[in-house]
Amino acid sequence: MQREIFAIEKPYATLTFPHEGGITGYFSRDMTSKDLSLVREFLKSEKIDALNTRAFKREYGFEITVGSIEVKSVDFNFSDKLFKVNYGEFAPYLDDMNYNLK
Repeated sequence: MQREIFAIEKPYATLTFPHEGGITGYFSRDMTSKDLSLVREFLKSEKIDALNTRAFKREYGFEITVGSIEVKSVDFNFSDKLFKVNYGEFAPYLDDMNYNLK
């Protein structure tokens, strides 16, 4: 069981960006406010909805995961950084959900 589920002390009890002293499941904990701005600019430039993504800082740049049924990977160069966009996060669950909704 993950400790974060029941933790009531900081940073676990504060939902916000890591650089503001909180925690989020949408951005890796090592991201700075500058990184977050760059990721937002990238997502906007590629017309990728930030509400359907997670972002992780990597040695090469950033990994963006997109919740979708379609599974594919696309690489982009943006502001001298490599962005690897991986579609299909939670694909099996979304596929099951669509089946049950039908």
